[in-house]
Amino acid sequence: MGMKARSSLVFATLLLLVLNIYPTLGELKLVIQFNRHGARGPIYDLPDREYWNQFGQLTPVGMRQLYLLGAQLRQRYIIDQKFLPEKYNPDVIFVRSTAVNRTIMSAMSLLYGLYPIGTGPDLPEGYPKERAVPPINFQVDIESLGDNALPNKFQPVPVHMTKINKDYELRAYDADVCPKATELAEKTYNSDDFKKIDAAFKDLYPELANAFGIPVEKVNPFMGQQMMDNLLVDYMADKPLKIAYKSDLWKKLYMLYNIMMIYSPYASEEQQNLFTTKLYADILKYITAAQKGSPLKWVTYSAHDTTLNLVIAQLKVTGWSCLLSNYLEGRYDYFYGCPFVSLFSSSIILEAVSYTHLTLPTIYSV
Repeated sequence: MGMKARSSLVFATLLLLVLNIYPTLGELKLVIQFNRHGARGPIYDLPDREYWNQFGQLTPVGMRQLYLLGAQLRQRYIIDQKFLPEKYNPDVIFVRSTAVNRTIMSAMSLLYGLYPIGTGPDLPEGYPKERAVPPINFQVDIESLGDNALPNKFQPVPVHMTKINKDYELRAYDADVCPKATELAEKTYNSDDFKKIDAAFKDLYPELANAFGIPVEKVNPFMGQQMMDNLLVDYMADKPLKIAYKSDLWKKLYMLYNIMMIYSPYASEEQQNLFTTKLYADILKYITAAQKGSPLKWVTYSAHDTTLNLVIAQLKVTGWSCLLSNYLEGRYDYFYGCPFVSLFSSSIILEAVSYTHLTLPTIYSV
């Protein structure tokens, strides 16, 4: 993405604050909604995995999180603002997910909240029900369906995917997608910046090693990130915790987790720009189409924390160096000028607005 395009997005993000203050002056044209998947099982091989048998899969808690997020989006954009239609329209809504079970199921859960039971279609009036059957011998009761296409008027919504090693929009940071990702990562891991992070948290390593039953020499910023991830997984599942929730050690480890979630995949400007090029190109394509009257009003990206964190880092909403500075100054229990990274079911919403002023030409902004 060129500097002009990136600057436009940053400017548009700032302008959105103005439009939120004066919402009646702007007409909403398009919503681009990102969400991280809901609570999942662990993905790292640490001792607390003995509680789990479905590693990396969306849990019932995660399903509920995304359903409630979808219900809230329905309240805002369908009921209150009447921006989206009450019934699903394929010309209006496009949903994209990474090809991973937990993000696919999260998208489905969100859509179940956005278009819940009762919003699905009926068969055409007077349509002969005996014709709406598959060409096989079956003994399923069709009379109980009535005129509903699906039981209780359930509304299925398609979720689109691409091969995981070709996902240039949502997983460009993967080495399987971008051949240069490993080379860039090795540069950041051997940098003085990484040494600063390691030195800042080194006094925590003995406590962490004791809590997780790991030799202290194996503890490093990457291991700390994995430890916190597993703690958050266990917390959401109401499992026993190896570190007391919200204790001083928890808060410090959580800060290391936040720093590494941004530093590890995209510490440099080159990484951030490279890994967002295709995604931002698509976003600009959707915004341009909205300016020209496209019927598409809603795009959902169901993805990962690494995807959402990349978006907010590239837009300079937060950054690892800002978080590290806060930690070194003793501010690690709340964000100061740089928000923490996305938790399970977090969402980022970009609104493209047509802003009309009495004395100015129409402005399209995000």
